[in-house]
Amino acid sequence: MTPNTAVARPKGIHRGGRAGRVPVGGTPPTTPPTNPVAKELVHRSRPLDVLPTGIRRNSEDHFTVSLRWPAQHPLFLRDAHYTPSLVIESVRQAGLLVSHAELGVPLGHQFVVWEIGQHIDPWFLQKAHAPAALELDVRVDEIRLRGRIPAEVRLGMEIRIDGRTVGAGSTRYGVVSPAAYGRLRGDKRDMAWPPTHLTLPEPVDPASVRRAHVRDTALSPGGSPDRWWLRADTTNELFFDHGNDHVPAMVLLEAAAQAGHALLDGRPWSASSCEVSCAKYVEFGAPCRIRAHLATGPDGTPSLEVTGEQDRQSAFVIRFGLATPL
Repeated sequence: MTPNTAVARPKGIHRGGRAGRVPVGGTPPTTPPTNPVAKELVHRSRPLDVLPTGIRRNSEDHFTVSLRWPAQHPLFLRDAHYTPSLVIESVRQAGLLVSHAELGVPLGHQFVVWEIGQHIDPWFLQKAHAPAALELDVRVDEIRLRGRIPAEVRLGMEIRIDGRTVGAGSTRYGVVSPAAYGRLRGDKRDMAWPPTHLTLPEPVDPASVRRAHVRDTALSPGGSPDRWWLRADTTNELFFDHGNDHVPAMVLLEAAAQAGHALLDGRPWSASSCEVSCAKYVEFGAPCRIRAHLATGPDGTPSLEVTGEQDRQSAFVIRFGLATPL
């Protein structure tokens, strides 16, 4: 991506429950707000799923996003550990908030995420040790504008707890207007929701992927111990809190995590990092092959790689670093 030297001008300061404006260099709040920001700013439908509680502008390309992790959550808290996908979701929502509240992206524009990743000290993923509140220090590394609206953005982030850096995140995405997205997606954009023409494949045994219910099972048997078919139940509000014209990345992350449980014979596991690379949308109504394998790096550290393929094309790659059983 070729960056444009022009940077979208920030819009001010936003905190949970209200929004206002302060000049650059204005006094930041002495304590982080505790109410979530407006759910529309992070593209969520349920307040339970909104993680950011506020945003502070430090300069034109530097922002601080405060977040609060949920005390309980059916998707992001498993086996007394927060999942790697919660950290990815924190990075994703921080990027959306910065884009809408500070970089001038209008609500209704679509985000096409090409890459998103994180690494964090796994000690903080243990619920007993995890902070209730944390901050993401966000910097705009690259930005290309179309007119006055960002078209491509790369963000880098530091994950901080009480001023101490405990991890990092990054994301790279494109921004598409509603009209352009309609042209991109064609008739898929007008798909009825929930779709009634889809037939769900048979699930794997929920216990083999550490799930209690069939509805939460994102994999279908694929004929070998390291291969499955994606199973995306659109009636499950845990996976689909609003209508989509493609399978969301968070469903793919859940399928990848379940593949890890299956490879480890149903045991719980954790990871210190997660990197997601998306090559194309995963469409409804076409089989998506999921493959996974465990590997060991030259330094002996274990990892898990999960890939998705649809219509004989690579759709995504998800890599978990230091993927170790609990």
